[in-house]
Order: sequence, then structure tokens, then C-alpha cells
Amino acid sequence: MRLHNSKDHVECLDLHLKKLRISYYHGTWAHVEFSKFFLSNARVLESMVLDVQHDKVGYDWWTENQQRQLQLERRASICAQVDFTSDDCFDYLNETCKI
Repeated sequence: MRLHNSKDHVECLDLHLKKLRISYYHGTWAHVEFSKFFLSNARVLESMVLDVQHDKVGYDWWTENQQRQLQLERRASICAQVDFTSDDCFDYLNETCKI
């Protein structure tokens, strides 16, 4: 059995990931670190959408705090857009609701 080289996995992420949507983003330490991994390694990333609870969107202090924690100035793709969106179907039931 051949084990995959972890560098190959990052290389694939680095060269191919253009769009990413993370649902149920709460802004916890784990969510921030998970998101930062993609922002730091995906050089061709164009768009990252973070779906958050509707009560967090609209609070500038929360969004600004998240942007600081995500260290957007250190992203691998300077063209990558990071958007916080709210989905009224945010009820943990795996229902999809397009905005």
C-alpha cells in the first residue's frame, strides 16, 4: 500500500481550489484556523464564502474581528474574496436555501 505524500495534497489544493463555501461557520478558534489553512495555501482561490448565523451578519464588530483573525492580508491569493453570508435555513438540518 502506497501512502500519499502530504505535500502532494497541499500542491493539489494550491493549484486547483478556486471556490470554497464553508457552512455553519461560527468564528470559533477551530473554524478560524480551518479557514486560514485554505486562505494560506490556495494560490488560485477566487472566492471563499463563510455561511454564518443570521444574527452575526450585520454586526460590523464581529465581521471586523473575524477578518482580523483570518489574517486576510496573508492570503496566498491576493485576488481571493472572502464573504460572510447568512442563510435563513441555518437550522442544522442540512436543508439548502440559496441566497
